Amino acid sequence: MHSNAFLGLSLALGLALAPAGAAALCDGPSFLDQMTPEEQTALEAAVAATPFADGLLWQATRDDHQITLLGTLHIDAPSLPALQAVAAPYVTTADLLLVEATKAEETALIKALTDDPAIFMITDGPTLPDRLPTEMWDKISEAAKARGIPPFMVSQYQPWYLGLTLAIPPCAMAAISSSAPGLDHRIIADAQAADVPVAALEPWDTLIDVLRDGSIDEQIAQLPVALPPVALQESIFAAMLDGFANARTAEMWETSRLAVARIPDVDPAEAQAIFAQTEQGLLIDRNLAWMPMILDAARDNSRLMVAAGAAHLPGDQGLLNLLRDDGWTLTRLD
Repeated sequence: MHSNAFLGLSLALGLALAPAGAAALCDGPSFLDQMTPEEQTALEAAVAATPFADGLLWQATRDDHQITLLGTLHIDAPSLPALQAVAAPYVTTADLLLVEATKAEETALIKALTDDPAIFMITDGPTLPDRLPTEMWDKISEAAKARGIPPFMVSQYQPWYLGLTLAIPPCAMAAISSSAPGLDHRIIADAQAADVPVAALEPWDTLIDVLRDGSIDEQIAQLPVALPPVALQESIFAAMLDGFANARTAEMWETSRLAVARIPDVDPAEAQAIFAQTEQGLLIDRNLAWMPMILDAARDNSRLMVAAGAAHLPGDQGLLNLLRDDGWTLTRLD
């Protein structure tokens, strides 16, 4: 499964990639204000049909055990301090905090990419300009330059990594060099300050394996979905930031699903199919894989805290609904 649905990638990696300063640069027109009446109707219907469509902080209880779940943003944004303050009492009194990646996983990922550039670079054979039609490479070159990246650098990117790079709108590129912590890192710091142990929900290479699945040719075939017009991409990004600030988790994801149909020169049905693949690999499959660990940890710890990207919470196969199906009672805390 290759995942180049441009917003799906951004959501999966944090639902935004702009620190406080960069977020201000992504405060232009929102896609929500540009939707057609038909799109608005479709969005409202999709959100209404989504279990646990709103809310970033929830508690699941069963017998004398509780699981507190926090939907996070992996980067900094103005809305984070208030949410961190609301979540802090649950974090600091937990017996265990589960997150997508601890410092150990992040270090292992960086080491792997440094030791083996072939994970994300084309190190043998034709580079992208030789593999792509001239018109597509010209579009990629312009998109790279808009993000301050010389085209010769991205010419050696594997297509999955190129799609990941282009998922970041130009207004948010300042985040790449920012050290401002996202909500995950803030929550981990709160836990460590309270001597709460922290563990990862998955091995360090899980997400990389999802993103780089498929041959280079299969990945290239889906690259057009990673090339939306900048104005469209930034309007979706603005909607995403606003959605997180207002805890509208299902709306954020369903808005991005609608948006891919607007990408020029891409068949809407094909775009939707790619988006569905992205959703399956980045959200649903990982949620299902996490559940046994969460339930095992809940049996061993009466007060468990789980912090994961906000898009993991809502939906039929979201963590909240999976817990309800397992017999837990859910209560919204935010």
